[in-house]
Amino acid sequence: MIRWLALSPSVDITWEVPELARGGITRPTTTVRVAGGKALNAARAARQLGAAVAALVPLGGAGGVIIARELGRDGIEVDIVPIENETRMCASIVETLAGSPESTDLYEPATMLSEREQHELLRRLADWSRRPAGVVALSGSVPQGVDVTAIARVLHDLRDAGHRIALDSSGEGLRQLVGVVDLVKINRLEAEELLGTARGSAAAACAAIADLFDVDVIVTDGVRGSAALFGHVATAVPMTERAGIFAVGSGDSYFASVLVDLDRDGRPTTVEVLDAMLGRAARVAARNAAVPGPGRLAPEL
Repeated sequence: MIRWLALSPSVDITWEVPELARGGITRPTTTVRVAGGKALNAARAARQLGAAVAALVPLGGAGGVIIARELGRDGIEVDIVPIENETRMCASIVETLAGSPESTDLYEPATMLSEREQHELLRRLADWSRRPAGVVALSGSVPQGVDVTAIARVLHDLRDAGHRIALDSSGEGLRQLVGVVDLVKINRLEAEELLGTARGSAAAACAAIADLFDVDVIVTDGVRGSAALFGHVATAVPMTERAGIFAVGSGDSYFASVLVDLDRDGRPTTVEVLDAMLGRAARVAARNAAVPGPGRLAPEL
């Protein structure tokens, strides 16, 4: 099973419009709402790929009600920590008649959690040590005021209990947690921020991060594709040619595909297996980009 710690959930809305009338009225032709934030986008994609999926998520207010309902529809096993604050909303406006399709994204900051709510989240996270070993993933930003050091301690204990810990984050959360995980998946800009210097390519960034933190690494690099380093096994793959217009959630779906493979087959030990893993992930990312709603996958071609 793949278990996600979803610290920054949101109601994700995708509005599809012919063209955005800035300063005027624009009526969407399509509206899609999902239980969003990077962790829940990835969890939904993993469930569609056939994995057993669970999520630990703080929810509050009307947004929390919507997310809980949508998670049930998605078939995700969910453990909800009730919170006082209203769960945030994020929106993407996709213009289909632009010279090249454009997405305008409006993201509220991650909902803040009280000390009591953080304590309850950590208590329930620690309980996963009693569950059969699997993959534990943390995706997305860490809300302001959350004790990242305390999260690191619990993840370290889960790793000692036999779980494989995977991370897709940025900023302070990435810096403080990269040393206690088995796998980190980030983009090249996030990698360079972590390293404090440019490395020129995704493969070079992988090598530097693996050397510095002793961790398996995947670095994505937009149209240039992605690279990975698992121990002494390294590879790089190009981006799939079938790119769609709904880019939001593609990285989350890529991450989901990688974790489904890890949960099913274990850590790749040959270049051929790693090549296949990244190739599948790139195709899943393209399936996400083909339809509105992050973490929703178009049928495989």
